[in-house]
Amino acid sequence: MKRTAIAAILLLIAFSAQAEENEAAQWRVGASASFADFERDDGLISDSSVGFKLNAQYKFNRWFGVEGGYYVSADFSQDLTPNDPGGNTDQSFKGVSLHAIGYIPLSSDDIELFVKVGYYDFDIELAQEGTISQTGSDDGLAVGFGTSIYVHDQLSVRTEFDWYGTQDSALWAVSLGVEYRF
Repeated sequence: MKRTAIAAILLLIAFSAQAEENEAAQWRVGASASFADFERDDGLISDSSVGFKLNAQYKFNRWFGVEGGYYVSADFSQDLTPNDPGGNTDQSFKGVSLHAIGYIPLSSDDIELFVKVGYYDFDIELAQEGTISQTGSDDGLAVGFGTSIYVHDQLSVRTEFDWYGTQDSALWAVSLGVEYRF
């Protein structure tokens, strides 16, 4: 899976480098609050939390870009024993992602719509009753879509939806943040 995702991203980069030479390449950086929902297949945890995401992107032209990100979730919690205050189970994620981004052309220059597909690699921490009981990692497919709305020549408000193909669970997030273009 890792090799396939990396090969697809490299192929997109090579294709993008050949497209429309009259378009100026552009670096972008951004930060956003990430409102996430997480549910384990075994029912142990089903919760929402607010984390954050940092990203850096190189946009080759008006159609394609590549973006790297760093994601940190807050704890997703479940009280397994409602009458015992120490009976909480918490799970959290943090890690990196790499996406190929395709921009959808619009008649307005003030709004950009995009879709993205890529790969994520997260560290996972599971704590029961306040004590870390398990650590591990998860990696796989990550997809999303979103929009950037220009509020200034170099500044935009960015909203996006991300889904991560985590093992034995469902993790998705809606993010709201800002992006600066160089």
